[in-house]
Amino acid sequence: MATLTFTSEQMNRLALADRSRLETDLLQHLLEVRPRLFELYPMPYLHWVVQDTLDIAAPFGLADLEALRVFLQLRFDVAPGFWREPAIAQVLDRRDLAPMARWQALAQESFGDAWLRAARYQGAGEWRERYWGAPA
Repeated sequence: MATLTFTSEQMNRLALADRSRLETDLLQHLLEVRPRLFELYPMPYLHWVVQDTLDIAAPFGLADLEALRVFLQLRFDVAPGFWREPAIAQVLDRRDLAPMARWQALAQESFGDAWLRAARYQGAGEWRERYWGAPA
């Protein structure tokens, strides 16, 4: 009996090709890295957060499962609107770099101040404005 094996690149393409599968993967990732969130928030809200994250990340062309996982996690770890910090957005928008190379660039010490500024885009209003479609 033959066994099918998939490379991580093939699995990445499979997940990215199916929005529902992608959302499930991102929720599973969130459960693994931040299980407490599933105690604090109702599942429909966390589904919305994943969908919202995919919508926000789409214009940056982050067509990589691992890069999208990082994006989602940073919304909780840094600030839900971290991507609005201009220096960070400029790197995220660099199509000449692979998605994970953008995160590697943003992990350099020279971006320390940008990450500190990105933390300003936090608080309940950052989530509510996008969730309700109006300022909190």
